[in-house]
Amino acid sequence: MVTCLVCNKGFKRLGGHVIDAHKMTSKQYYDKFLKLEGEGCCLMCGKETKFSASYKRAKRKGYDRFCSISCSTKLQWKTDESFRKIVTDIFKQSVHEYWKNPENIKKARIRGKECIVLMYNRLNENDLNGLMNKKEERLLKLLPDDFEFVGNFKKVIAFMSPDFISEDRKKIVELYGDYWHKDESIEKTQHRIDIFKSFGYDTLIIWEKELKSSDVKRKIEEFLK
Repeated sequence: MVTCLVCNKGFKRLGGHVIDAHKMTSKQYYDKFLKLEGEGCCLMCGKETKFSASYKRAKRKGYDRFCSISCSTKLQWKTDESFRKIVTDIFKQSVHEYWKNPENIKKARIRGKECIVLMYNRLNENDLNGLMNKKEERLLKLLPDDFEFVGNFKKVIAFMSPDFISEDRKKIVELYGDYWHKDESIEKTQHRIDIFKSFGYDTLIIWEKELKSSDVKRKIEEFLK
């Protein structure tokens, strides 16, 4: 039996009673009487999570702990060393199998950096430059020789892979594509910059359209001072 916290009567199931007698949805009832402090926010990113009215979809009634499987995996990757080892071993095995097929390398070049298979490139050191797209190649030519292209996940900082990095200068240069980043908020971009800063790197954002301007060289020079 479950006791209704509105009328203190016992019921086998509360859902129907709460709706019929008190005109409240299961979520409204839960929010008013059962919700814990901080519940309903993703433990990884802080976004609002989904509410489960029954135990069928979730392990517990109430709000999910994460807003997505991605956030759940990220936190587990961050805190569980055994999980990281298992995933890494599986990943490396699949990588070797994937790159045995020359057609997959061809597809990766055609689709450019946004193709997820570029993650595999960290195990294929002889083909690093080949997977840069033309705009990235153009930007690399404008940067000093100590900058390296790492946008193929050769360098990962807090789950993020910057495009170009100089370890000597502790500088990062990001190339934002006009299509891929057109809807990105200022807050998200600043968050990325702040994360890199917490690891000791200063970051410069260059937009694809800026590559056509002569001012891009001056912008880079100012950043490197």
